[in-house]
Amino acid sequence: MRRGFSLAYVLTLAALAFLLVGLAINSSLQLYRREQQQRHREQAILYSKNGLERAVARLAENPEWGKQPTDGLVVPALAGHPADACARVTFDPSSPDASVNQLDRDGTAEVPKNTVHLWSVGSYGGVKVRTEAFVAKPQFPFAIASSGPLRTSGSFFTGTVDDPAKADLALESPEFQQSLKQASLLSNGDSVSLLGSPVHITGDVVCHGSVERGAGVLVDGEVRSHASAKQIPHFDMASFDTAGKPLLDEIPPGDLSRSSA
Repeated sequence: MRRGFSLAYVLTLAALAFLLVGLAINSSLQLYRREQQQRHREQAILYSKNGLERAVARLAENPEWGKQPTDGLVVPALAGHPADACARVTFDPSSPDASVNQLDRDGTAEVPKNTVHLWSVGSYGGVKVRTEAFVAKPQFPFAIASSGPLRTSGSFFTGTVDDPAKADLALESPEFQQSLKQASLLSNGDSVSLLGSPVHITGDVVCHGSVERGAGVLVDGEVRSHASAKQIPHFDMASFDTAGKPLLDEIPPGDLSRSSA
């Protein structure tokens, strides 16, 4: 009986050992699959973002791109990546991931006028990720454009509102934020220095030279240094000097208000 009991005891321990080993292997496999899934998702996100970047660059070169159902682009798989790795942007309305170009069009409730709604679908190893972006065409390409350098100090904010009455609202108010659109800065000079705090640029910062940003600076768009110079109007500043011109009224300091004619 003792020998039989010992054999049963050993068999029980062996079964438990096999069970524990099986559980450990299963747990390791599940962990490996989760990590692999996460790696594939991260790669799919990168492909998706790359598709968006290429679509925005294509629109900058040709605003008419995307107005035909056959328009679109594909970012192919890199060397060593799975065969399904890619990013796709399509304007085919039959696709559930169709992008819409309303530049210089009346627009709809979903996609307003002068706006492009982009969807980029990134794939990698069976994982798909969709990235969405709205690209708006402002009424003016740049809120401030200078042939020379630009420098800010203290607090500074650039934004666009269509209704001038809303320009008096507090920046942090919900009504102002809902009506706020992007506004960009351009310098054809050798530098843009965004210093001071808070500084908030809702659009891009484009400079022919270098761009310097302080710690309290927020730029919602792209920062493009060493960009090609852009064409901007030339003003003869002397022609704006009213001194010595007829019908000139001198307004004492503090007397000018928004309601003045």
